[in-house]
Amino acid sequence: FFDDVQQIAKKLQIAPDELYKMLALFNRMGIVIYLPATEKLRSIVTIDPSWMIDAVSKIIRDENLHMFKNEGLDEVGLESDGENLFQNALASRDLVEYLWGIEETEVILDLLRETLLISDWPFKDPSQKNESYYLVPSLLHIGMVENSHASSSVCVFDFSENFLPYGVFERLVCLGCSLKKGNHEPLLYRACAQIWFGESDNDWLIFEHQVESDRLLLRAHESNSESSTYLRMIRSMITKISEQYMCRKLKWRIVFLTEDGVEVPMKEAVEMRLNPWFCDGERTPPEHDIATVNLDDFVNTL
Repeated sequence: FFDDVQQIAKKLQIAPDELYKMLALFNRMGIVIYLPATEKLRSIVTIDPSWMIDAVSKIIRDENLHMFKNEGLDEVGLESDGENLFQNALASRDLVEYLWGIEETEVILDLLRETLLISDWPFKDPSQKNESYYLVPSLLHIGMVENSHASSSVCVFDFSENFLPYGVFERLVCLGCSLKKGNHEPLLYRACAQIWFGESDNDWLIFEHQVESDRLLLRAHESNSESSTYLRMIRSMITKISEQYMCRKLKWRIVFLTEDGVEVPMKEAVEMRLNPWFCDGERTPPEHDIATVNLDDFVNTL
């Protein structure tokens, strides 16, 4: 526990600010895991990172190589929960408590939320039990959103100068689900997702990861008056992911596609007030470093 670490530091005459710097350094080096983003995470210093890796791999796993064979789910009535994890990428509260242990569950959940590997899932299916569920985007199946090209305008985040690492799209889905609004349930697939950020039927964005070309396509309905706000939000989300999880190594350019497939550079799109992205002009992004804020503070800047 962090209290124990503080006691050791006090005996060694290590000042509190030096202790935090030391833990941050050891965390970057992989010697310990310490993420002070939430109260639960602040209270724990994991001195054996392999323990956390083992815990995470009990949920984030390949369904063909690592099926639940030896966990005894059928013996405790959780066989359907295991199937739901692989079929719908949803982990039930009962399942994670069984796999991780009740005492460790909140700490591990906070870690996975903070690193954008899972997201809370607020929607309930009549066939599901009345309990909490967590989305695991890395377990989503291959598929495409139907009619994704109908009445939509396209913005392209082009990462081909470098590359778009595995995990960025999944983290973007997690962050998007955390920020969603309204009662529309997101449509989620391994490389394509439709998420509603407003109450209207047209207040959606479609994310499409084109793996071979290292491009991320963003589609918005042509009548969506909030597209400029959503574009600003997605730009901030990708910047946050790059800053906080990719060591600022992501590089990209933004272009817009006309109906004829012609690319319009960002600056030109702003000047011509390209519909629906820049009908009201371009707004200045927040001044502070969004990589240093937690999700709640991040949402308040948008």
